[in-house]
Amino acid sequence: MFKIQTDIDHEHIGYLLYDKKKPIGFMVVCMGEVKDVAEFYIIPGKRMSGYGQTLASYVFSQHPGRWQVRQITGADSARAFWQKVIDKITAGNYLEEVVQDNDWGCVSRQSFELAGRAKE
Repeated sequence: MFKIQTDIDHEHIGYLLYDKKKPIGFMVVCMGEVKDVAEFYIIPGKRMSGYGQTLASYVFSQHPGRWQVRQITGADSARAFWQKVIDKITAGNYLEEVVQDNDWGCVSRQSFELAGRAKE
């Protein structure tokens, strides 16, 4: 069984994705000044089918403001996935850079801002 590393608490919001009443993925968001994708997972049999993009786009739309998404060095398929998703929702208006992360070491990071009205 896969264990989520991030605790769901007042700073973290978790989303589950279902297909025909079966859980197939999740996304955990750290709700700071800059929102951060803390964890993201789609089961292997449902990858490359649009489910991940649907989940990510939905979560981003629920929380306007500043965002960042990070991928560890060597996670090329994850980086390509996030570039595609973020490019689509921002119409290419995002910054990508390689930075030193306190927790993960050298990472690729996409930063962007989404306009919209905050949900109540």
